[in-house]
Amino acid sequence: MAVTIDRELLDHLFPANLFLDEHLKFSSISSSLRKHFPDIEVGSPLFHHFDLPGGNDWAYFHAHDDRLKIVHLTSKCTNYKLAGAIVPQDGGYFLALHHVPTEKAFKENRFQISEFPPGDPRVQGLMLINLQRALIEESQDTAIELAYERQRSVELLDRISRIAGYMAHDFNNFLSIIKLNCDRLSREIGHDERMERLVSIIRETAARGSSITSSLMKLSHQRTDTLMPMAIDKLIEDNTAFLRTVVGSNVTLTVNLGGGEAQSVISHVRLLNCLTNLLINSRDAMPNGGEITITTERRIAALDGGKNDPSTPLREYLVVEVADTGKGMTEAVLSRAFEPLFSTKSNGTGFGLASALEFAREMGGDASLESAPGKGARVYMYFPTVGQNVSRAEMSAANFDTGMGHEKIRILLVEDEPYALEALMEMLEAEGYEVTPCETGEAALQANERERYDVLLTDIVMPGQRGTELARLACAQQPQLSVILMSGYVPDPSDIKPGWLFIRKPMDTTELLGLIKAATPIAA
Repeated sequence: MAVTIDRELLDHLFPANLFLDEHLKFSSISSSLRKHFPDIEVGSPLFHHFDLPGGNDWAYFHAHDDRLKIVHLTSKCTNYKLAGAIVPQDGGYFLALHHVPTEKAFKENRFQISEFPPGDPRVQGLMLINLQRALIEESQDTAIELAYERQRSVELLDRISRIAGYMAHDFNNFLSIIKLNCDRLSREIGHDERMERLVSIIRETAARGSSITSSLMKLSHQRTDTLMPMAIDKLIEDNTAFLRTVVGSNVTLTVNLGGGEAQSVISHVRLLNCLTNLLINSRDAMPNGGEITITTERRIAALDGGKNDPSTPLREYLVVEVADTGKGMTEAVLSRAFEPLFSTKSNGTGFGLASALEFAREMGGDASLESAPGKGARVYMYFPTVGQNVSRAEMSAANFDTGMGHEKIRILLVEDEPYALEALMEMLEAEGYEVTPCETGEAALQANERERYDVLLTDIVMPGQRGTELARLACAQQPQLSVILMSGYVPDPSDIKPGWLFIRKPMDTTELLGLIKAATPIAA
C-alpha cells in the first residue's frame, strides 16, 4: 500500500532529505540543506558537492538490494557530513538523511533543534553541548567580572590602608605632642589640684585618642609588635602556662630561669613563636612522652655567625636553651637541621630551627644545636644583653673632640615637629641630660661630626632623610653611639640594626627615660 506524504511532513520527519533523479542529479532538496549548502542547485550532480567514504561509485545507488542502503556523504567544501538511508523510487532516489555535526559546527552554533528529526538523540546532545557552552561562556564572563571587581577591591583596600597609615602616623605625632606638654604642665603647676585635674583630663583624652590610632594602624596593616628591651626570664615566666599547653600532657616541661633581670632588645611575639616551634619539634621527637627543659642564663661569648674570627670581641648574651630527651639526630641530619624546609618528618616543614636561627641573628645574636642519637637535642639561642657594646675606655680612643670631663649624658635629639622637639628637649634637660636639638637629619649629622654624643634619639619619618638612614650614617661617624628610634609607624625589623631601640608614638615619658637609661648603663 502506497502512502503519500506531503513536503511539510517530509521535512519534519527528515529535515535533511533530498531527491535525486536516475542520473544522481538533485531534483529537490530540503530547506535545511539549502541553508547549509547554498551552492547546491537543482540539476547539479550529487558528486560535485559530496563524496562517498569508499569512493564515488554510481553503482552503489543502482545495485538492486531488498534492504535499505545506508549512505554517508561528506561535503567537498565544508567537511559537513550527512548520514541516512537510500530509498529507491520511480525515476530516482529519495535520501532520508540527518546532519552529522562536527565539533566546529557546534562551536559555531550552526544548527537548530528543528533541523533534526523528532526523538533524534543528537538533539539532546546538541542541547547539552550548547547548554555547556553557554554555561562556560557565562562562567568565563563572571570570572572576568569577579577578577575585575576583586582587583578594584584590592586597590581600594590598599588606598584605604595607606590613608589609615598616614592618619595614624600624624595622629600619633599630635598625641605625642599633647602628652609631652601635659608632662611639662605637670612639672610647672606643682600641687594645684584644679590644674592637675585639667591636665589629667587632657592626658586621659589623649590616651583615648591613642586607642583610636591603634585601630587605624591595624586597618593599615601596620605592625604593632615593637623591638623593646625586656627581661626574657620575665617573658617566659609570664607565658609558662601557655607553653605547657603546647607540649601536651604526655610531656613534662621544666623551666629553669637563670637570666635574672638581664634585658635584651627583642620582639616578644616572635620569641614566643620561636619557643612554640621548638617545643613542637621536641614534642614530635618524643611520641611516647619525655621531658623538655627551658633554661636561661647569662653567658660571655664571642659570636661571629660561624666564621671563627679570632678578632670577634667578647660580650654578654642571654642564652635560651631548649633541651629534650627525644631520639636525637644523626650527624647527617644535624648538618642540615638549620636548612629552611628540611625535615625528617613526611609532613614536616622544617621551619622551627630555621626560624629560630633567623630570628636570633636578626636580634644581633645567633643560634646553635647539639644532638646525638639516643641523647636528645639542645637548641641554644643567644640574645645580646643591652648596654654591653662599648666601654668608656674604647669611646675615649675615638677621633673626636670628646670633652670627657663632663658628667652629663649627651643626647642628639632629632624631631621635625617643633612643638614635640621643644617639649622633649625641656623634659630631657629637666632629667639632667645635655641635649642638642635638630629639626633635620642634615643638621644632626653636622652636629654629630663636631661633637661626641652618647645617644641619638631620632624620629623615623621626616622630610628628606629618614631616621633609620640618619642612624646608620651617625653610627659610622661615632661607632659608640646608642640609637633610639621613635615613630607613629612601627618599622620593619630589617630597618633596625641589632642594638638599636625603638619606641612608638605617642610616647610615654617614663618608658622613654627607661630606654635612655638602658641605652647608656655605663654612663648612668
